[in-house]
Amino acid sequence: MTIIGRSTPEECLKRWRRIFRKKGNAGLTADGRKGNNPHGRPKGIEHLPDKEKIKYLETQIAYLKAENGFLTKLRKKS
Repeated sequence: MTIIGRSTPEECLKRWRRIFRKKGNAGLTADGRKGNNPHGRPKGIEHLPDKEKIKYLETQIAYLKAENGFLTKLRKKS
């Protein structure tokens, strides 16, 4: 059983060669690739305005408190 398809490495090499021909070494570095895929997942909350960061973090705290409460109850039953 294979984890990746047989053609996947070849496709990667073809893509890298194409990028190198168009952009040179800069196209293969992390900085050269930024912005090529605008549909990717954001890296973190750094890009959010302060109000949205606070709201996100408050939601995260509430979730973690609920999770801790659930785990405490679960331990007490055991």
